[in-house]
Amino acid sequence: MNNYAKIDKYLELVKKYPDAFDNSANELEIITDRNTLYEKQKNLYSTADSKNQPLEWYDLGIVAQDAWVIVLRDLVKFPNGRYGGYIRMINRKSQLEMSGKDVVILVKQEDMLLLMKHFRHDDRTWHWECPRGFGESGLTPEENALKEVKEETGLKVTDIIQLNKDDDRVIYFIANCIGSVNNADKMESISDYKFVGVSEFKQMITNGFVNDQYTIKAFTLADIQSLL
Repeated sequence: MNNYAKIDKYLELVKKYPDAFDNSANELEIITDRNTLYEKQKNLYSTADSKNQPLEWYDLGIVAQDAWVIVLRDLVKFPNGRYGGYIRMINRKSQLEMSGKDVVILVKQEDMLLLMKHFRHDDRTWHWECPRGFGESGLTPEENALKEVKEETGLKVTDIIQLNKDDDRVIYFIANCIGSVNNADKMESISDYKFVGVSEFKQMITNGFVNDQYTIKAFTLADIQSLL
């Protein structure tokens, strides 16, 4: 692979999904001009050489991808006029193809809320959190939410309410459920479940026991809409 192959693949992505490279916010301008990208890539490799660091640390373009996410190092122009590489990870389904919405579900059983002890590979740590999942092609957000609840808890949903607007990238729900919990999907690293009351849930957020941002937002959206 030549030094600019990752940039060439990147520019194919820009052409196919221009909205993912939108500069209308007028901050951290993403550079998509081929000649500028080639020029700045050469300069970045010179920086790598001068610091005796691996060239791949300075690659621009698509630096990794799989069926779910694409990792980019964009060339951006900072407000002070300086150029630099900036890493970001894009969800293929919900941010590029727009073929599915990521979902988060606050599970409620009578007056109690469910938390799962879930191991997250990205920070190699256990978290107490709500069920959630990536967008799925061919599934509406509600269908995806129902699937995630079934896979991660084994509970039966009796009714489900969407908590935020349709055009958000992540769709939040509160679901009333019946049954007994179990980890139906053995691919998920879930070691424990607990039902807690609303006051205890708030205290767990306050003391940092619950620190997952998606779980906190789901709880907050439900709370301000008087659904707890």
